[in-house]
Amino acid sequence: MTRWAERKLKVRRLQVIFKVVERCNLACSYCYYFFGGDQSYKDRPARASLGISEQLEQFLRAGIVALDIDEVDVVFHGGEPMLQRVADFDQMCARFKGMATPTCRINLAIQTNGTRFSPEWNAVLLRNKVAIGVSVDGPPAINDPNRPFHNGKGSTATIERGLTQLRDADTEFFRARVGSLTVLDAAQDYRQIIDYFAEVLGIGTQGYLLPDCSHDDGIPDGRTAEDYGRALCAIFDAWVSRGDIYVREVATLLRRFQKAYVSEAGRAAMARLRADEIHVIGNHVLVVHSNGDLKVDDSYIPAAAWQQAAPVANLSSTSLEAYLRDPCFDELYTALQTPPDACSGCRWLAICGGGDIENRWSSEGRFNNPSVFCDGLKMFYDRVVRYLIENGYPAEDISKRLTGQYDPFVAGYAA
Repeated sequence: MTRWAERKLKVRRLQVIFKVVERCNLACSYCYYFFGGDQSYKDRPARASLGISEQLEQFLRAGIVALDIDEVDVVFHGGEPMLQRVADFDQMCARFKGMATPTCRINLAIQTNGTRFSPEWNAVLLRNKVAIGVSVDGPPAINDPNRPFHNGKGSTATIERGLTQLRDADTEFFRARVGSLTVLDAAQDYRQIIDYFAEVLGIGTQGYLLPDCSHDDGIPDGRTAEDYGRALCAIFDAWVSRGDIYVREVATLLRRFQKAYVSEAGRAAMARLRADEIHVIGNHVLVVHSNGDLKVDDSYIPAAAWQQAAPVANLSSTSLEAYLRDPCFDELYTALQTPPDACSGCRWLAICGGGDIENRWSSEGRFNNPSVFCDGLKMFYDRVVRYLIENGYPAEDISKRLTGQYDPFVAGYAA
């Protein structure tokens, strides 16, 4: 029996990636989902039925109670989720919003390629207060070659028109609830891209993901960790110079430098969790396919051996608690809360923890490796620290934060 099975589980935040449409109207050159070799999507319905959404609602309701979940994010995903009927989407939103309890908050979001906005869609998105993430690479010269329609035509002009229409429908909603999501390409000029997103698309909330890769397959296109470090530094410098945008990766890092404060009530609560042998999962990502199949987060694909051994179940055959008690999650969450051996003594450990878990993977060491982007992340951290000190942040406070004791329990609770 694993220690995972011996302890009570509590989930602070559950992110549900609901693949409501498993087809797409774009043919993105780097798409892992349709062009990465896995053709299993062809065996599943193109669209999730209202019946599947009802099963998911009941599954989540039971999980909220059993795992004392504080917050659930339901993210409509694909494929392209806006290829479904807008009336079905509206019904699904109402169903999921109805799961809210006095102790559990429900958030709705959609990750879209931005080509399907229309007055009908916009009205439903606004009425249901759905947060909107738009996957886009940059201005036409960058985005169109990477993200064309199936006929080869670029998608950027359609995205620009759609976002303008959505912004005109409700400027305040657009400012607060619409953001961009971009997979980093170290060859690009991110000052140009950030300016395009802010000034042409009107998007002030931006996110930039490191590529999904591991030590086994290496960094794509012959690039180095330092190349990506320079890209992250360029994004930070653009954030500083503009002063009018929110960049998720910058905000996340800056929060890690803030003074940690835990109230006496908070300390007492954590002590009770330890005493009661409760394992707290700070954040768990669950993928739900159009046929109700449950799988682990797609971002773990680079951890091939672990990802392939992860459980596959269905909404109709398991509970959320039973699914999360699979032994494979014991290894994952142990790794998330345990820094790699090679990171011992690193000055950045307290704010880095070894990097994103998928980028730590190797067949030989499994998750016990620093991020494949380690050297680039160090460049990024160094740039941010220099900026903070130059602008009056006490160097002594930063030193204390960097040399603070790494507490895996607190790290897992606050993830």
